[in-house]
Amino acid sequence: MAKFHDFLINHSLISILIIMVLYGIFIIIFRILVVLFFSSLPFLLYIWINFIIIFGVLASLLFIIVPFGLHLPNGKESFKEFSHSIRLSQLNPWKRNLCLGVAFAAIFWLCTLCFSLLAGKYVFDPNIIFGWPEPDNLGIFLFIDMLIPGIWEEVAFRGIILTILLKKYSEKKAIIIDGLLFGGMHFLNIIGGADVGSTIIQVGYATTLGFAFAYMYIKTESLIPCILAHYLIDAVNPLFLNVIFRDMLLALIGLIIFIIILGPLLIFLLVKFVMKRENNLKDSQV
Repeated sequence: MAKFHDFLINHSLISILIIMVLYGIFIIIFRILVVLFFSSLPFLLYIWINFIIIFGVLASLLFIIVPFGLHLPNGKESFKEFSHSIRLSQLNPWKRNLCLGVAFAAIFWLCTLCFSLLAGKYVFDPNIIFGWPEPDNLGIFLFIDMLIPGIWEEVAFRGIILTILLKKYSEKKAIIIDGLLFGGMHFLNIIGGADVGSTIIQVGYATTLGFAFAYMYIKTESLIPCILAHYLIDAVNPLFLNVIFRDMLLALIGLIIFIIILGPLLIFLLVKFVMKRENNLKDSQV
């Protein structure tokens, strides 16, 4: 068993592939099981059961199986050491981390709104995120359900996978690979019944957002702002994406400009500015 653990630590891409496969399998299998056994229940009870099971399954995978079964990302560690390795325990400076996470999300909200205004008729409907949960609109339950990708995708792709990549590759290469893996993972949505075209679009902007998340993770040395930003984007962004498309070509151009390129670029500049300012203040106090 020790040789297997050593093999995983020395072969980063295989380790990452195993983590991603397990992540995908766990989600697919348990979502199918939830549908099979609980879909006949009242909708509100069903979505709560789905949330609790999927949240718990991913917590078990990423907080038990990966660190204590596979000994990733850094070999055999205690939970405290593992939490430090993936930078989950780095809360401070908490004001900077809080502000960066919120600002990251706000930039993406603004870019999404600009896209919606350009692409067609934007409809402001607060019920999208504040309404009572229904089968065609989770409404306020989005603030609960989006804890799953907000927390566990960041733990998996930034905390664990990016940490593994940084041991073998430069920061730039690690950021690129991590973003590509993060974006590509969203192809799993097709298995869940998502439209192929919309999934490809999601893969595109998830990839460039993945670059931004990875950059912020490295520069802040904390997973907290990544989790906060990811959660806020997933929970609130549907409010700004409620648009009736008029010209699909114009919509595609707007998507590329505002969401795939401009949003992540502005986030890169924000993180760079904040961290440079923080480092200058530290230098001036020495």
